[in-house]
Amino acid sequence: MVDWALARQIARFAAGNAQVPALGVDLEAMSADAERQVADYTGLTLPGPPPPPEMIDRATWAEINLDTLSGFLDPVAERLSDRLGSAGPLSGPLRAAASATLAAEVGLVAGYMSQRVLGQYELSLLQPEQPARLLFVGPNLVKAIGEMSLDRDSFFAWIVFHEVTHVFQLAGVEWLRPYLADLLREYLETVEVSIEKGAAGGLPSLPSASGCCPATRSCARRWTGAARRVPPRSARLSGCSAST
Repeated sequence: MVDWALARQIARFAAGNAQVPALGVDLEAMSADAERQVADYTGLTLPGPPPPPEMIDRATWAEINLDTLSGFLDPVAERLSDRLGSAGPLSGPLRAAASATLAAEVGLVAGYMSQRVLGQYELSLLQPEQPARLLFVGPNLVKAIGEMSLDRDSFFAWIVFHEVTHVFQLAGVEWLRPYLADLLREYLETVEVSIEKGAAGGLPSLPSASGCCPATRSCARRWTGAARRVPPRSARLSGCSAST
């Protein structure tokens, strides 16, 4: 239903063409050092080797995350497609318009976010067979250092440490990833794309985060309750945000 090829084109355009600059830092050494420190502090162990750190540009970050988003949004978009099927002769044009509009919205969001994300432990909760990746967006890191007059090495070490913490959080706590995946599936089953008249001319739009549904609040309460049951050392990690 979503035109993902169009979404990628829009995301690349919105992300811009800034290249990865020469940073002069050893990400692999920083990552290995962070792994040792997090493992020593938390007592957590990883089931296998952690993903290697990757320094990427904004457009690459946007494309990687669109691949993950497709697993979330395709089932939601298919339900919209089924509803539009009842429009008779108009179902074809309506589906085409909906496909392009959703692609534009998702592509713009991914492109916009690509200009702000510093680092990310990227993994798909709904596609466990998809390898996780440890990503760092070079142009954004350089921009942040310049705008805030930061010490380069200290800032990079902090960002790497933060993302490696997420590696241990989600890969080192065996129950956490499947639990979050179940919550996400439960939530996505409640999501519907509505068609309303407005700024977009009555075309479909993804649900607004401000309209948090009861199922989302229920999931949040269950997640909070589960986090409180984590053993103390692991609990220090379980409250971290998903990405920097």
